[in-house]
Order: sequence, then C-alpha cells, then structure tokens
Amino acid sequence: QLRRIQDELRRATKISHDVCFGRKTWSDLFKGNDFFRQHANYLQVDISSTQEDDFREWFGLCEARMRILIVGLENPSVGTQAYPFAKFFTRTEDDGKYVSSFFIALRFAEDTEKVDLGPLTMDYLQIVNSWEGRKESMDLAINIVSQKNLPLFAFEVEGAEKENEVDDGS
Repeated sequence: QLRRIQDELRRATKISHDVCFGRKTWSDLFKGNDFFRQHANYLQVDISSTQEDDFREWFGLCEARMRILIVGLENPSVGTQAYPFAKFFTRTEDDGKYVSSFFIALRFAEDTEKVDLGPLTMDYLQIVNSWEGRKESMDLAINIVSQKNLPLFAFEVEGAEKENEVDDGS
C-alpha cells in the first residue's frame, strides 16, 4: 500500500503543478478511481459460503490473513509486484451463495516471461485452508484475470465515485 500512496502523491504533485500553469483544474485532482484500468493482470480472490453465519466467520479469517497473500505476491526475485485494491466486493449470488471478491493488481518485471503464482500464494492458502473452524460450506478461489475479463461489478466502484464527484465551479 505504501507504493500506491507514493504513486498517488506523485500523481497529485504533477496535477497540482499543471493547475498552477493553467493546464489542468483542481477537479482533475479529485477524479474517480481508475484502478481497474491501470493494470493488465489481476488476482481475483473469491471468499464464499452457502451459509450466512459461516460466510461472516470465513470472510473474517480470510480477510485477516490477506496480508500474507500480498506479501507472498510481492516477490522481486521472480519479478512480481502486488497492488491490492482496498475494497471488497460483497454480494449474494442467484443461487444464494454469499461471495466477497478482493482484487490484487499484478505487475511483472519487463524481462519476466513466465511466473508460477502457485508458490507465491501457497502460504496464504495453507493457513486459511488448515483453519480448524473451516466447514464444508466455506470456499476460497484464487484466479488470474486479465483486465478485459474483469467482472462488471469491479467497474461499478468507478462509476459510483464519478457520480459523487464535486464540481469545483471551474
């Protein structure tokens, strides 16, 4: 998250500079989030359960251990960088299953040809899957998703932020 904050501060500095020279307006600084348009590849983590109470318990455990997954994906020796999105997307599916999705953008070093994410996610999976309170109704899925194949609900957050933008009058 520190890298994301630093990137945003650099972006804000550039926009502020452009505002001073009349190339941009202050509203440009406060534009909505475009996280799902900035990266080519994402890891989608789906935490689910068919029982509401089980879901809350399972979600709490998986969320609390999410840092382990992010640290595992942040691996300079294999050329990966992880950029987590700080919001979960929770919904109830048509079949009654409770699901919460979390996204981590992945960037790969230029000279990286192929990365096996299995070993990078292993610690996280081992910890959550070996939890003694885990029930059969609880599930966890981790998938690589390209930007063009992201679910539509991921882009709804961008639309909601744009609707809430304030007009600064310029």
